[in-house]
Amino acid sequence: MEPEALPKERAALRQPDAPSARKPRTVKADLAVVTPAEIDVFDEPDIIAAEPPPATAPRKRSMLGGLLFGALGVLVSLALGLWTDQLIRDLFARAEWLGWLAAGMAVIALLAL
Repeated sequence: MEPEALPKERAALRQPDAPSARKPRTVKADLAVVTPAEIDVFDEPDIIAAEPPPATAPRKRSMLGGLLFGALGVLVSLALGLWTDQLIRDLFARAEWLGWLAAGMAVIALLAL
């Protein structure tokens, strides 16, 4: 691997027929044409004075539906807890370090909630 060329050597390695960099130019202000819109939406007084629509009453929810979803949530939580417990016990039976790793991951998952 060869060392990188110094900046002066890099300039010498450039092709001599390469075009030189142009100087930056600005756009003349009289060339830009701005045409105002026919309707100015910020001048509309009707939008500010308009009243919002009346609020609708919230839907009545069934108390039995809430109980159903609450009970299902508790059952799913218990099932996940029992599954995690059995998984950790099986991993401890196979290799102790796997059990400790799974227990640590379970603690991290609980703390993340």
